[in-house]
Amino acid sequence: MLNLHTLRLVRMMPLRRTAAVTGLTVLTTALTWGCKNASFGGKEQGVQGKKRGAVAGDLQAVDPKAYGTPTTDAISKAGWTQGPAVKSQIDGLFTPSVPTIGGNDEGQNGSIHNDSSGVLWLPCADQGLNASPLKSEFFAKEGAKVRVAGELCPTTQITGDVNVLFVIDRSGSMEGAGGEGPNDKTSGGSCGRLRAAQALTDKFKSMPNVNVRAGVVNFSTSARTAAGMAPLSQLPLNASLFCGADLAGLTNYYAAFSEATSVLSKIQGKKIVYFISDGSPTLGLGDARSSGLQAAQALRQVPDVTLYALFVGYTSGKTTNPQGYLEQITGDPQAVRVTTNAQELVQAASGLGQPIIVIKKEDIVAQLSSGNSNRAIKIERLEPSKDTPNRYHWVTEPFELISEAGKPTLQQLGVTATTSLGGTVSTTTDITYHRTTP
Repeated sequence: MLNLHTLRLVRMMPLRRTAAVTGLTVLTTALTWGCKNASFGGKEQGVQGKKRGAVAGDLQAVDPKAYGTPTTDAISKAGWTQGPAVKSQIDGLFTPSVPTIGGNDEGQNGSIHNDSSGVLWLPCADQGLNASPLKSEFFAKEGAKVRVAGELCPTTQITGDVNVLFVIDRSGSMEGAGGEGPNDKTSGGSCGRLRAAQALTDKFKSMPNVNVRAGVVNFSTSARTAAGMAPLSQLPLNASLFCGADLAGLTNYYAAFSEATSVLSKIQGKKIVYFISDGSPTLGLGDARSSGLQAAQALRQVPDVTLYALFVGYTSGKTTNPQGYLEQITGDPQAVRVTTNAQELVQAASGLGQPIIVIKKEDIVAQLSSGNSNRAIKIERLEPSKDTPNRYHWVTEPFELISEAGKPTLQQLGVTATTSLGGTVSTTTDITYHRTTP
C-alpha cells in the first residue's frame, strides 16, 4: 500500500544549514508500493515499523540529510508542515479514502492520505498568475520524492444584476409549537432568520457595480411569495416577514422550492437563494423527502442559480444530522451549513455572500519546470472545503525533483485551475533542490 509517513523539518529564516541539521529530528516520508522498500529522503531500505493506529505500517530508516525549509506551524503560512497546529488542520486532506493497493487491509488506515507531515503546504494567498512564489529548499539524495498540497481560493467580483431570494421556514417548531423547538424563537422583535438576512443584505449593499433585487418566500405546510422581487433598498427587514411561525405548520420543501422556481424562472442575471429551515420535510408531493429533493433539483436548473441551505436547531442525539440530505438539496457540500442555534445561524450566513465557484479535477493542472525541462505532475486529489465556500484543497502525487550533480537546482512547481466562471486561479513555489551524497 502506498504510504506517507513523517518528515520533521527546520525553519529557514534565513537558512543556516549547520544549525538546521543540529536541531533536526527527521523521520523520512515513505512511499510503499505493497512492499517494504521506499524512496523518500534518500534511504531505500525498509525497516519493519510499529503500528499506526489500528493498522501495522512500515516506518522507514531515518535519513538526517533529508529536510525542507521553511517549516511552518500555522495553517495560514506556506512551508513544510511540521507542528501540531498546522498538522491537525491539514491532516483532514490525508484521511484514508482510497482503495487498498494489493488487497490488504492497510488501506483502512495506511493510505497515501493519512499523514500531512513533511508535505510542502501552499495556503491561499495572492494566487494571481503574477503572484510571487514561495521560496523553499529541499536537501536529499538523488531520487528523493516530495509531495505538495495546498488550497485554491477563487473569488469573483459580482457585477450587474443579482437576485437574492430568501426562502424562510415558518413551521411550528421555529417558535416551539407542538412540543418541538423552539429553534429560532422571536425575541425582542427579532430572530436568527432576520439577523441572518440583515447580515447578508449588508454584504450586497456594500458591493459596487451591482444591481441587487431581493424577495422572500415563506413556507410551512404550503408556500407563498411574501415579498416580491424588488430593489434591495425596498426589502422590508422586519420580524413579520422573517420571524414567527404557523403554529400548526408542517415542513414542506416541495412547496418551498417550487414557489422559488416560479419566482426566479423568468428573471435575468445571477440568482442566489438562501434556504433556511429547522427540520427535514414532513409533507410534500407523495414522499416528502423525495419530492423536496426533486423540487430543489428543478430550482437548480434555472440558469445562474446558487442554492444555499442553512439549518438551525440541530442537536446531536436529538435528530438525525441533516447534512447529507441538504448536500443533495444544494448539489454542493460547500453550500450547506448546519447550526444549533440562532447565533450560529447568523455567523454561518455571514460568510455566504457570493455564488459558488466550481473547480473540477479535470480543470486543474500542475507542472514542474527547471530551465528547459518541464514535467507534468499529477494532481492526485482535489476536493472542496466543507467549511468555507469557494475553497478547494489539492494534493499532488509524490514526485522526484529535478537535480543536477554538484550544484543546487532551482525548479518551479505551478498549479493552475480554470473555474466554472471562466477565470483562472493559480499558485506557485520555487524549490531549490540540493542533491546530497548517500
